Amino acid sequence: LADKLTKIASQQLLVGLRFKEPRMKEIQKSIDLYNNKTEPALKGRKNVPLPTMSGFVETLKSEIDDPINIKFKGREDADKRKAMKVQSAFDMDTNINEGDWTSADLDQKTLAIFSGRAISETYAAEDPYKAIDETIDYVDFVCEPSGGAYLENHLYHGKTNVIRTKAELLKGVGGGFYDKKQIKKLVDETSEGDFKTNEILFNFKADRMKSLGLDVGTNNYIGQQVYSLTEWIMDYEGEKYYLFFDHKTQTWIRCELLKDVFGVNKTPFVSWAT
Repeated sequence: LADKLTKIASQQLLVGLRFKEPRMKEIQKSIDLYNNKTEPALKGRKNVPLPTMSGFVETLKSEIDDPINIKFKGREDADKRKAMKVQSAFDMDTNINEGDWTSADLDQKTLAIFSGRAISETYAAEDPYKAIDETIDYVDFVCEPSGGAYLENHLYHGKTNVIRTKAELLKGVGGGFYDKKQIKKLVDETSEGDFKTNEILFNFKADRMKSLGLDVGTNNYIGQQVYSLTEWIMDYEGEKYYLFFDHKTQTWIRCELLKDVFGVNKTPFVSWAT
């Protein structure tokens, strides 16, 4: 079943990438304006960039940078103590020393200004406990083209460019997260490489760097073997599955029911539109 789901997921990923590619090119025009990238000038002339786009973005951000602030109240007097407990837990989860959700919220708003969409992944880690609201770059996120506004209604979605070193994968095996045989298969089928690339998935981000005059395509040496993996949520025959796989070799390293991974049958990804 895991092999079958991975083949389906790989095809879904390809469809999603092709669908979003024209949109990524349009968004890149705004990124170029923000970074004051100039077009080639006519002979004898010079293009001088004006910081209009960057001024607009920074002004808008200054209007929406308020810290996250939610107040929990009981619906009746008997709920007062419960509300205080929930408030305390929420404040601990979101403060700067723990999850720092306010910074993540501003990162998501910044990306949304350019793309129209903010995306994050929320989950908890333990030892020590930490509630995490991780910002997901829109270039790394893929979803069902006709899925609609709510991710829960999408038959598939997930994030790409999840970089893991060989050592991290082996550590994951020891922790019981990844399948030992599948990790060996991935290592055997992947050529020894210490460069952080992965075709179209990597190129989306490379285009953004180019607007700053930076070339990550030829400056991506890491110094150890790395893998660019995909974290995927998909529906199959009435069940929601969680997949972690390499799309190039169609090799999965983790495949479980979604509810067995997160304790609930809901996606950890959150998306909202401007």
